[in-house]
Parts: sequence; C-alpha cells; structure tokens
Amino acid sequence: MSGNVEKNKKLLKNLVTKFDTIHYDNYDKQKTFEEFIKPLFEVLEWDFDVDVIKLTDESEHEVDYAFQINNVTRFYLSIIPPDQPIEDRKKIKKLTEFAYNKSVTW
Repeated sequence: MSGNVEKNKKLLKNLVTKFDTIHYDNYDKQKTFEEFIKPLFEVLEWDFDVDVIKLTDESEHEVDYAFQINNVTRFYLSIIPPDQPIEDRKKIKKLTEFAYNKSVTW
C-alpha cells in the first residue's frame, strides 16, 4: 500500500510542477483533460472505462463528464482550460442547476 501512496504523491507532484510551467494558451479542453484531469482522477482511482461517462449531448450546459458509483452519477465535471477563469458565476449556476435537475445528491 505504501508503494502506491508514494507513487501517487510523485504523480501528483509531477502534475503540479507541469501545470506551473505550461503555456496556458496552448491548452484546449481536450488537452487539459488528457494531461491534467484524467491523470488526477486516475490517481484518485476513478476507472474511466467503467465509472466515468463522457457526455456529448449536454453541451448547452457545458457538462463534459459524469462520474458514477454503482451506475449512479455522483457528480458532473465541466472542463475549463487553464487560460479561462473558473469563477464565471453563470457557468457555475448552469452546472449546479443541471446536476440538481438530474437528482445528483450532494
């Protein structure tokens, strides 16, 4: 177990270091997902083949992924590239309302 903890710490440290050195404008949603979001959630032991669903028909709500436990969605993820602010209250409200209307528990 401690081997996994040390490995995960190293992976997280590498992600933080990488994020601190990138040129933000070179990252779109897909590249942000592949290089930062997916590795982070894999360290947290989310299985992208089983527990994470890529959503395609929810674009008006800017929802990109549903994270599920036992086939029940527990939260939604909206990918925001690093060159964009995450404090956009309209986006936050849309995503929160979407999750609430889908009966995602908090």
